[in-house]
Amino acid sequence: MKKVLLLLTLIMLTGCFLETPPLLNKNEYKVIDTTHVSRNGFGNVLGYDVIIEIDSLYYAASLNSDKELKYINPRKLNLKKK
Repeated sequence: MKKVLLLLTLIMLTGCFLETPPLLNKNEYKVIDTTHVSRNGFGNVLGYDVIIEIDSLYYAASLNSDKELKYINPRKLNLKKK
């Protein structure tokens, strides 16, 4: 029983440290504006909430601290250009 619990714990810990690849490459989208910068208590950047342009359509998205795209909201944004 202890071996099973140890194995499950190791699987869960290794899953936490594995990184997922970015959704899109940096040349497939363009960052239009940064809406929020998430920081921890020491001032280090944790992530960015941004507006991106893909094929002339605008989306809300999130970048991690390495500026890799990690989340895209599937709803299109209706932005008015001035």
